Amino acid sequence: MPNVLIVEDEGLVAHDLELSLRKLGYDVAGIAATADEALQEAASRRPDLVLMDIRLRGERDGIEAGAALRDAYGIPVVYLTAHADDATLDRAKRTEPAGYLVKPWNPLDLRSTLEVAMYRSEMETRLRDGERWMRTLLASIDDAVVAVATDCSVTYMNPGAERLAGVAADEARGRALADVLPLVATDTETPIADPARRAMDERRSVRLPPGTRLRERIIEDSASPIVGANGDLLGAVLVCRDTSEERRIEEELARSDRLRALGALAAGVGHEINNPLTFVAGNLALALEELRALALTPSLPAAARARIAILVQSLADAEQGTERIQQITTDLRTFARPLGETLVPTDVAECAAWALRVTARETESRARVTAALAPTPLVLASEARIGQVLVNLLVNAAQAIADDAPDANEIHVETESDERGWAVLRVRDTGSGIPPEIRALIFEPFFSTKPERGGSGIGLAVSQNIVERLGGEIRVESEPGRGSVFEVSLPPAPGSAPREPR
Repeated sequence: MPNVLIVEDEGLVAHDLELSLRKLGYDVAGIAATADEALQEAASRRPDLVLMDIRLRGERDGIEAGAALRDAYGIPVVYLTAHADDATLDRAKRTEPAGYLVKPWNPLDLRSTLEVAMYRSEMETRLRDGERWMRTLLASIDDAVVAVATDCSVTYMNPGAERLAGVAADEARGRALADVLPLVATDTETPIADPARRAMDERRSVRLPPGTRLRERIIEDSASPIVGANGDLLGAVLVCRDTSEERRIEEELARSDRLRALGALAAGVGHEINNPLTFVAGNLALALEELRALALTPSLPAAARARIAILVQSLADAEQGTERIQQITTDLRTFARPLGETLVPTDVAECAAWALRVTARETESRARVTAALAPTPLVLASEARIGQVLVNLLVNAAQAIADDAPDANEIHVETESDERGWAVLRVRDTGSGIPPEIRALIFEPFFSTKPERGGSGIGLAVSQNIVERLGGEIRVESEPGRGSVFEVSLPPAPGSAPREPR
């Protein structure tokens, strides 16, 4: 049976209560005469219920003691009262008592009051436990859970929703759902109708259209109406999931599949092209050598010499074209096989200096070329591959700049270490920039923004492939009309530290 603590400062009344409780089958945990004694007894004996006289001797009355017991131990309290003014009763009600027993009482009233109080306490405990379990459950879910009232104002958000919305639950409570979760269609950038409102209007679960975005995140969402036991509409609940990372992984896998297919194709095509191309290049070189020697013949008529000069220029152009084809097939074969070179500790700044020298003819004809090559950690790489990446980026920068104002444009190259200790290289240009709608496509093989300037569309794809195989990252920032910045980051070689300037 439940243990009951009696708090009564009149000894006869307390004794009478004790006898009555024992006759009814209850255990008496103890008797206290003051608020302080009640708190001490409750702390040591932990009764199931407290019978508390409102009027007690001492500085604190029964109401103060009841509030303290509720806050400290959650023990239900039944107040005993003979008479009390309205103000006292209002104070007592604010402590949320389990019941009242009016003096003088009879055993039947005592029993019914205690049983109702114990039942109510048990139900409240179950409710609190259920709420606590539900809060723990919702807090453990990574997905965002948001509840709204019938006017679409937020009434609840779990931690997942706080993370997704970037707003604390207390700040969001009472605000319109559309303000807390501003949803837009990715393709049109137009707001999406409130899914909670639709779920309540249609009295069914609804889903967001594919490609729904919350700020920078792609999300999936379902909204369902909350309907009471009597059929009344109480609000709606939304469950949202950030699918941005899944989308990114799917795109990476698709890209990887495309590159694998391209690699297999490139391996075969490169072989088929290079074999006959070798004969073409060799014959062109031989023809050029013979024609140039013939042009030096003293007795050769002037008209014939002029025709030979035209042929030499045409064959030289053809030779340059074969060299370009050979370079493209070499780049394509990068996709077909892993890095074959031995990877050694490599100085990115030295590679940058070399790349600046070999591209000087093309870059300096279009812009002022500047450099700030700070020491960086050595990276585990191949000098040839790093040089290939940098040459591609520099040529790409030059081709993005019109050739009519070299003094007004700039190509700037810099190296440094980032906060992770990685080596970083940037190539910055003041060229035409890249429109946002095609920025995600520039690393795709054969996609070129400048085919009229000789771009094959393979350089950036090759560069990204090399950098990623070395465990690095390549990023771009660009604004149409203002230029672009390409940044390559590579992890340091084991035991490497930034090198001192020479």
